[in-house]
Amino acid sequence: MGDDIPNGLIERENRLRWALLLRSWGHIPMPLYARTKKPIFDNWTNFPMPSEPMLRQWIVRDGLNYGILCGKRSANLCVVDFDNIEAYETWKQKRAWRGASLSTLTVASRRGVHLYLTLDDDALPERKLFLSEGAQHLGEVLTTRQFVVGPGSIHPEGAVYTVLEPSCAAHRFESLEELELWDALITCYRLLDKKHLAGELIHRRLEVR
Repeated sequence: MGDDIPNGLIERENRLRWALLLRSWGHIPMPLYARTKKPIFDNWTNFPMPSEPMLRQWIVRDGLNYGILCGKRSANLCVVDFDNIEAYETWKQKRAWRGASLSTLTVASRRGVHLYLTLDDDALPERKLFLSEGAQHLGEVLTTRQFVVGPGSIHPEGAVYTVLEPSCAAHRFESLEELELWDALITCYRLLDKKHLAGELIHRRLEVR
């Protein structure tokens, strides 16, 4: 029976499965035009939680992509968007060397990796943060008023956003410091006018090194 199902329908059902799972975690899916990263609705930052029939209509019937809102409205979702797989693997190896394991939803984009996590209210940045190591740009941290293209969606160039590591929920952190994204956290503290915390973190990092 499975051989008679068009591949496109199988892809859409898989896309719907991930959208429904993320919805069950409290994260808000929203429709994107097919094979694009473009939201259908202009006021997408205020998009409400859709029903299951709505998701099925967008994804299975209409073949649309979907995005997942980040920030407090979307169960405090925060997505680390690594520019490439090498940046992600380097970060992962550093955490392993320190004995810090992490199990959370991890999705391959066309070139990079999306790492889904949640943060406590007072730790959630109010704007997108840029990740860097020295002069090298590694990616971004997507948060309030940002969105990420959901797993199962199709990139404009044809690649499918593919789950690398499934999970029963986005891993919850108390602060970005637990992720060891030091430059991003220092920038966050400065933007929040918490310069004393940025200074303390810099001193702690110098002591570790």
